[in-house]
Amino acid sequence: MTDTPEERPLANQHILIVLEKKGHVGANVREHFRVYREAGARLTLCFLTGDGSEYQSDCPDDNVTGLRLSDKATRRNRIATAWRLARVLRRDRPDVMIGDQYKCVASLLLASVIARHGRPIYALLRGYYATDSRSRRRYYQAFRKRLTGILTLTVAQRDRFIANMPWYPTDRISVVHNYIDAHRLRTTMLPRTEARARLGLDQDQFVFGCVARFDSYKRITDLLKAFAKLQTQGAAQAQLVIIGDGKERAALHAETRDLGIHSRTLFTGFLAGANRYMQAFDVFVLPSEGDNFARVFLEAMAAEIPVVGVRGGGTPEVLGTTGYIAPPRDPAALSEVLDQLIRLSPDERCAAGRKGREESEIRFTRERLRHQLLGALSGSMMQARTLQPDGM
Repeated sequence: MTDTPEERPLANQHILIVLEKKGHVGANVREHFRVYREAGARLTLCFLTGDGSEYQSDCPDDNVTGLRLSDKATRRNRIATAWRLARVLRRDRPDVMIGDQYKCVASLLLASVIARHGRPIYALLRGYYATDSRSRRRYYQAFRKRLTGILTLTVAQRDRFIANMPWYPTDRISVVHNYIDAHRLRTTMLPRTEARARLGLDQDQFVFGCVARFDSYKRITDLLKAFAKLQTQGAAQAQLVIIGDGKERAALHAETRDLGIHSRTLFTGFLAGANRYMQAFDVFVLPSEGDNFARVFLEAMAAEIPVVGVRGGGTPEVLGTTGYIAPPRDPAALSEVLDQLIRLSPDERCAAGRKGREESEIRFTRERLRHQLLGALSGSMMQARTLQPDGM
């Protein structure tokens, strides 16, 4: 039995995906690779830095290469980066090209002109504020005829891009949601008792949890202030656990002392496989105002615990109807939401967490990811056939 064109719409298509460095290839991007392969495409992954040898591909059939540039070179000399990338385009003549994030997209657009390779180019822009920079908008505008489409992660991000770039065709900005295999992820999570034991937590204590990189837009400072303001009876015995690390570490540690919550706040530092500890928490909280589609929200929902976010970025879209939403940069309002969740009975919290997991598994499926991603690229095969290989 042979596969139908509907099952393998990218059959015989060669897709070049340009990435900055191996550390930027997260689970969400790898899910895209899987969709392309299952649709019949042959992949070449090209890294701006290094030679690609350090990257462990999920598929032995992928061609992995690199431009052998340093981080400094890719930051300071886009023209030199584009010339080197143009050699790859001339050599491989890919049918479709995808740049992951601005640096790769910018280099790819310029390289396609240098190589006179006029095949479709897509920009995968994962950041909510990815088009807020005036200089970046100007660059996209200069190359708008070469940029076939833009892939975003949320409707909120798409709407922001449309507002920022009114000159770019709206029908070429597509939404491709993230996806995780929630059932498989749950099988890797530590049971509540074991997770708490490993973190050194009391088994009967009420625990708020957060997993995040310590960047300013994550607004961990709001979580600390909200935790310090809790008013519900018994809240004084609650514990806050924050898994992660980053440039704001020292400031956040100092803030817990200033707020008088140092003894009730556990900073674990970076933990590999942090999502394994999700079931140690009674409630998950991330007050980030700038996240577009935080994968950690899906991980928390997979753990069947209530999830709290704020009205910013793509968070309300990700949490849907079952998440708890507070205004951004408002610790008092966030504290009220946390108080509300403490007052729920354990059964009520379990029911809320279960509803969150059920809704996320309906809304964010592998089938939906495939439909959205292949739908966004659906015009590329026709364009690849109609454009001349040396066209502009």
